[in-house]
Amino acid sequence: MVAQPANLEAYFEAAKTEEIARQLESQGYKITRRPAKSDTYNYDLIATKNGRKIAFDVILRSNLQQRIGSIADLRERAHQQGYNEFRLVVIDPPRQTVVEIEGIDKVTPSASEGRCAP
Repeated sequence: MVAQPANLEAYFEAAKTEEIARQLESQGYKITRRPAKSDTYNYDLIATKNGRKIAFDVILRSNLQQRIGSIADLRERAHQQGYNEFRLVVIDPPRQTVVEIEGIDKVTPSASEGRCAP
């Protein structure tokens, strides 16, 4: 289960990262989740299997433009560090929907019948 981070964007990224990790584990990959940030790597997830290493960066589409330079750096660094692949996972969180029903404030439950009455 994913603990909910302080902000919603981080929550969506963490949830997607966890989803990818579970899927890869079911395929036999060894997973390192959110490795410690350092000069060595800055990836959200690392998957290894049969000597093959894949680095993942998970990002919201709304943050893509501002992170384009750091993403290119991560990709290049992954290849320099011997990773076989670098995968960028771009997510679109669900959109908030507002529903307004005219006259809903005039509807009250009828206690005797267990249903709403006008």
